[in-house]
Amino acid sequence: MRVQLDPAKLVAKGVSLEMCGHSCRWRRRTAKGIDRGHKRAFTIYTNDQLTKAKAWNDVIVSYHNDGPLRVRDIGTAIDGAQDTTQAGWADGKRGVFLVIFQQPGAT
Repeated sequence: MRVQLDPAKLVAKGVSLEMCGHSCRWRRRTAKGIDRGHKRAFTIYTNDQLTKAKAWNDVIVSYHNDGPLRVRDIGTAIDGAQDTTQAGWADGKRGVFLVIFQQPGAT
């Protein structure tokens, strides 16, 4: 998943890259609350990660002029690899680049 922001749209809307990054970071898996019992408290987690680009385009970055400013207003989210500068090839065909490290003490 990648979010591609348009610099001209950012300037026009008065939005910084930091503001966009902050809005996207809160979407990570975080605690949603606490269930407090008589003797114990349990942290509540849920998987609310956005897994498709279409949903990321609706994420609100900030509020401007009494309305929400969404990712689609300043750029676009696309489904794709995190890093497009690295790739794996096998027999002339695109493949998976996988690096495996042996853990200390593993056999």
